[in-house]
Amino acid sequence: MSDNNSTPDSTPDSKKDVLIVDDNKINRIVAQRLLETLGYSCDVAVDGRKAVEQLELNSYKAVLMDVQMPELDGFEATRLIRSGESKVLNHEIPIIALTAYAGEDDKAKCTAAGMNDYVGKPLVLEELKEKLIKHVGR
Repeated sequence: MSDNNSTPDSTPDSKKDVLIVDDNKINRIVAQRLLETLGYSCDVAVDGRKAVEQLELNSYKAVLMDVQMPELDGFEATRLIRSGESKVLNHEIPIIALTAYAGEDDKAKCTAAGMNDYVGKPLVLEELKEKLIKHVGR
């Protein structure tokens, strides 16, 4: 696992599987550990703006996107990733929302923003595994 006290931005051309986007350090650490347990490598971003910047430089298989963040929330970041306005390498990358709210309205809001799926917080290993297999294929 990478040093969580260092800058969370990755270097260009890294070959990581998943980008974790969450403003909460504990949530990032938990997600990293679960992903590593499942055999995925990952990078982290602390907000939606940093996520878009990383997606302009790096290819990933999926994004785990917190929906509530300062600067640029997960909904707006997803809309930007999906639009032609951004220079992300893959506008169709699977984006899985990380949300503490899993009501029907919240699910609809995730879908409307362009997210492919969602997982609840706190993260559960089996649910995360199921979503990644569905969208990444392993």
